[in-house]
Amino acid sequence: MNESFISYIWFNRLYIPVQRTLLGEIVEIVSPGIPNHDSGPDAFNAKLRIDGHFWAGNVEFHVRASDWHRHHHDSDPAYQNVILHVVLEADEQIFTESGSPIPTVALDYPSFIRSNYDNLITSPFGCCSRLSEISRINVTSWLEHLLVERLELRAENIDYILNETTNDWDEALYVLYARSLGSSVNSDAMQQLALSMPLRLLRHYSDRPADLRAMLLGQAGLIQRLPDSFDKPLLEREYAFLRNKYSLTAPAADFKFCRMRPAAFPTARIVALADSIPDLPSVPDLVGNPERLSAYSPLSLINCFLPLLFHYATTHNLPALQDHIIDMFHTLPAERNRITRNFSEYGIKASSAAESQALIHLQKTRCLSHDCLRCRFAHMLLSKDRNPR
Repeated sequence: MNESFISYIWFNRLYIPVQRTLLGEIVEIVSPGIPNHDSGPDAFNAKLRIDGHFWAGNVEFHVRASDWHRHHHDSDPAYQNVILHVVLEADEQIFTESGSPIPTVALDYPSFIRSNYDNLITSPFGCCSRLSEISRINVTSWLEHLLVERLELRAENIDYILNETTNDWDEALYVLYARSLGSSVNSDAMQQLALSMPLRLLRHYSDRPADLRAMLLGQAGLIQRLPDSFDKPLLEREYAFLRNKYSLTAPAADFKFCRMRPAAFPTARIVALADSIPDLPSVPDLVGNPERLSAYSPLSLINCFLPLLFHYATTHNLPALQDHIIDMFHTLPAERNRITRNFSEYGIKASSAAESQALIHLQKTRCLSHDCLRCRFAHMLLSKDRNPR
């Protein structure tokens, strides 16, 4: 158990409204205040009545009361005006530097919440047997939130790419498209390759497919890994000429071939990237003509075009385009993989790419790390008494 659990109980008001301090004072919690995510006490502007006297101020959380000393709060001026010390184990009465006791409560909350929490964190899917208790409207609402959260998280990599490409959205689209072709195994390597070979340079050779292949495969160091049906000596000569002409520096990309079908080999994906260059659309064109997206596969839309356009709409204040992108996620088929199959077995079957993306995000950001306290599903189950008297 940790301070996050105390914070969860406190700010979700799952405690018993009236508490008692170590010194016997009665504490009525009028308002838990607001969370502090920076340095200093954990809650600001809480409102309490302690033995009938109204107090407003800061609250600090600890697993044990003695953690006050271990965290060196006894010598920190920021903690001298704390109006309440909330702990799980009240092993010590804490005093200010002037010797005044700080009201300390061992947080009292319904015992079923602790039991529910212990059951949830026993495995990455500790809630699996109870997901059917959550209504479909609540499932839909949480998945919609998770989809947007996933798009916002993907925006961090898009911003990195934009920074590397001097804020060129077309270059960013090309890099992200290359990344999407690499799938999960070679996505980082494909991104490094694309960043090392700018789109503006490749477009000079849009009518010369052999040169496009030579430049990208040569940069990746994979010409010799091609099947014998390719003219590898010719590609090597073309790449050597173009590398010298443009002073190209190959990236330190680690491409993987193990345990994948030939169609998924990085050589095949790089050939596909090279062949797509002449027809790769510009971002302004897609913004004005989103129907052009229908030419691309659902996976390319999910992993490249839609996340980039959503971020473009966010940064350019285009709410109608944001809504359109979300709607497109709902029209695309759900992805079928181990994560979505697991959730389907537990009673939540993804009906669209919007929901499959949300479930993938939920698994990666909450379930695997047992971060149940940031999951709305867990919140609904934690606060439910399965054995009411």
